Amino acid sequence: MSGGGDIQIPTPIIGKDLIYFNSAHGKISPIMAVKTNATGDLTLKDDETFNPGVLWYKPRGGSYMHTMLLYRDRLYNMNWNGSINCLDPLTGKEIYDAKLGQTRSFIASPVASDGKIYIVDEEGMIYIIQDGDSFKLLAEIPLNEICMTAPAITDGMIFFRTQKHLIAAGKK
Repeated sequence: MSGGGDIQIPTPIIGKDLIYFNSAHGKISPIMAVKTNATGDLTLKDDETFNPGVLWYKPRGGSYMHTMLLYRDRLYNMNWNGSINCLDPLTGKEIYDAKLGQTRSFIASPVASDGKIYIVDEEGMIYIIQDGDSFKLLAEIPLNEICMTAPAITDGMIFFRTQKHLIAAGKK
């Protein structure tokens, strides 16, 4: 298969019997859903958006750094400028597109738990959005320190790694 950006940084993710690819470096920035049982050459022709192995393909909108998040029945794609695109994972159809914050850069990939999506910008602002068919910002929480890594979630805890601290938050 060919046709992605020229530097593949985001990690492909698997779910719903599909492999989701995302990239954005070079001339194109595609997002695509490939069937897990696909075999052979899956390269799309110039005017194609699907074939027997590729369920759907969007030529624009991929992310250079961020691994997409497949959570419940939605596919979330974060971009460096704070735009978050929510897609139907089975069709690629856009559910919504929204913009987070005023910061210049988002580096960390989003994570999710308990119906909430957690996104951290490079300047250390945590954005919590509701999982759903419309954009709903629940909270903005400043860490007041540079943060360039994705949060980590485990049993009842979420960890944020900033430039100088490791912060754990959870229920008591």
